[in-house]
Amino acid sequence: MSSAWFGLLGVVVGGVIASVWSWLAVVRQELTDAMVAARLVDEDLSLLLDGKVAHLDTETWETNRAALARVLGREEWAAVAGVYGPDAPCPAGEQVQRASIALTPLVTGKRYVIPQRWRNMLGHRS
Repeated sequence: MSSAWFGLLGVVVGGVIASVWSWLAVVRQELTDAMVAARLVDEDLSLLLDGKVAHLDTETWETNRAALARVLGREEWAAVAGVYGPDAPCPAGEQVQRASIALTPLVTGKRYVIPQRWRNMLGHRS
């Protein structure tokens, strides 16, 4: 009888481990996609700040905004999305700098955004 319980316990523990491992793989892929997207969007913002382009490339934004929306918190998202909004065809330098600062943890690397992501998930629950 006790071997049946140990078998059941092994199945349950194995299922939990497999589920957690799958969830972590999804989170890691989201972070990877967001890091690439942040680097591309940040490059556009840098070109605008340096005066090398007159306006932002909305195609880059449209292609990468979903990946950023999955990872950025509300404040970071508002800073970046505000630059590309319909009311800001040519955003001010200060607004572009705020957006670039909001993307800095992702541009730097995934490990720098993980603590921020946990704070975003825990801090915005109602």
